[in-house]
Amino acid sequence: MKKPSPATPGSTVALVSPSSSLASVANHRVDRARTFLERVGFDVREYETTRESGSWGERRAERRAEDLMAAFRDPDVDVIVPTIGGYRTSALLPHLDYEEIAVNPTILTGYSDLTVLEYALLSQSELCTFHGPTAMPQLGEYPKPFEYTIDHFFDAISGQLAGTIEPSESWTDEFLDWFERRDLERRRKLHDNNGYEWLREGSARGRLLGGHAYSLLHVIGTDYWPDHNGSILVLEETMEESSLREIESYFIDLRNAGLFEQIEGLVVGRFEQYDSEESKRFRKIILSVTEEYDFPILYGVDVSHTDPQLTLPYGVEAELDSEEGSFRLLEEGVSV
Repeated sequence: MKKPSPATPGSTVALVSPSSSLASVANHRVDRARTFLERVGFDVREYETTRESGSWGERRAERRAEDLMAAFRDPDVDVIVPTIGGYRTSALLPHLDYEEIAVNPTILTGYSDLTVLEYALLSQSELCTFHGPTAMPQLGEYPKPFEYTIDHFFDAISGQLAGTIEPSESWTDEFLDWFERRDLERRRKLHDNNGYEWLREGSARGRLLGGHAYSLLHVIGTDYWPDHNGSILVLEETMEESSLREIESYFIDLRNAGLFEQIEGLVVGRFEQYDSEESKRFRKIILSVTEEYDFPILYGVDVSHTDPQLTLPYGVEAELDSEEGSFRLLEEGVSV
């Protein structure tokens, strides 16, 4: 693995939009993220396509890839933060220069469909990437980003994250409409967090891989798919766009592709409406789809479409131990 150099306040953050033009219609969220980063000491750079609007086509994908490559090439850029996820990350993959990225390792964060980009960089450039916040949903939070999100983000990019990963004290899945700027009226309502839940006990050690389950299906079986043998797999999903029936099919597809035969442990992100009947059914789906395996399953981790959110480096060694009730990172994702 190629680990990027650590970053601290004073470093430069590049804001890019590899998969969505949503930054053009919810500008205030990008503004808030930029203001926050600058207030804590980062220099922030944007590109021509960062807030670009308009329809999406192959030429537009090429232009967004050019801006992403510009961020990797810039020796002053230490961290690349997408404005948000989306649906079109896959369109960028053929237009990236992976050899050049490999010799210019830079921290890149993201989740949801940005999993596709992270897997491409892992497999083609051997770059350690970071499952973590994006600008609009997390760093643009009103009145400020959640401390749990920021503390883990700063620890991850500065090389101080290794050790036991504790759950957040509270969480939210509430959405206050950005387009009507309801998000500027009040802070989102929080629920108490009861901590992690072991759906299957046991212990495991391996390198972290994974991300958004549906997005993994975009790259499975392609050259962008990394080796999962001996890994601890992180999976997250959301009911925003999918029904439980569809989510179950994603997990079945991953099982049928042989993924669960290769892994040592499974970490699953918190589902929205954690105590709802849908969430309880989701837990049952996980156990049903993996019933022929004996790897440990840790559920309710802060890596999904709820907030606050962890930052986890992909490619590093991690450990699960239900007897101790622990989830540990055994190394940093940056070169220290």
